[in-house]
Amino acid sequence: FYPGEPQNRSLHLPTDVDWAKWDMYEAGNAVVVAAKRSGSAEILATFYSYDPINGNLSQIGQARESGGVTRLRLANLAPGTYYVKLEVFSQT
Repeated sequence: FYPGEPQNRSLHLPTDVDWAKWDMYEAGNAVVVAAKRSGSAEILATFYSYDPINGNLSQIGQARESGGVTRLRLANLAPGTYYVKLEVFSQT
């Protein structure tokens, strides 16, 4: 993951799940945009922080939108490791 660099991922079925991981080396904001190339879809994006001491993921944000585009914005994140989980619930 590099800031501003798009990734191509594939979510084929409503039961498919995709994960992305990245490290933030200084405090800042994050925006994750998930978009379907054609048609529409209801996409759920869930954002997690990773605690290296106990190995747990903690949910810190979630966005679920229909129409093929989901945006998840988080402000004032501390340096650390983060994950985003993408799920599709319906698509046309």
